[in-house]
Amino acid sequence: MPAGPIRALFLDDDRGVAEGMKAALAGVGIEVTGLTATVAETVARAASDRPDLIVADIDIAGVLALGLPAALPSDAPPVLWWSGHDAQYRVPSFQAGGAGFVSKRDGLDELVAAIRRVAGGEVTWSQADIRAARDAPKPPSAREREVLARVAAGRSNKEIAADLGVTERTIESHLGNMYVRYDVSNRIELLRLARTWGWIP
Repeated sequence: MPAGPIRALFLDDDRGVAEGMKAALAGVGIEVTGLTATVAETVARAASDRPDLIVADIDIAGVLALGLPAALPSDAPPVLWWSGHDAQYRVPSFQAGGAGFVSKRDGLDELVAAIRRVAGGEVTWSQADIRAARDAPKPPSAREREVLARVAAGRSNKEIAADLGVTERTIESHLGNMYVRYDVSNRIELLRLARTWGWIP
């Protein structure tokens, strides 16, 4: 456990919730070093603030923040996921990396306990979380997630290719690989599966 107050950086696009949590945590010896609203901003603030941990929401204005652990350097503080979509995002957040998960439906005491454990070098994943992640399908790559997000937005292969600066054949290859890997035959089935496992909002 760090000497003195635990220092936590918060990623949450709901400023009101984040500000309220900052005030509540101050009363129990946890200092919120900053409030960020994007993954890029969080990576930058983690480097400058050097917090003991990062408490991160997952669904940030319709964009998943699951790429945060991979975007952080190896010496960065651990990530504690904090989300109101616990059933949907629990397994994907484990697969993405991080030290644990707390539901926003839980009370302040549960969040404080998890923050203290993670700041002390522990993880909060349960055996049920580990088993569920082990049995889940392999998540798509970062590039495949970008393709999935655009498919969900109704973009055509040609439009997705233009968005990502690649050829239409490359997009067809990404989709074809996912069809085979996840045993689906069309976009509708792929999107249904992706939403089931929390790969897209």
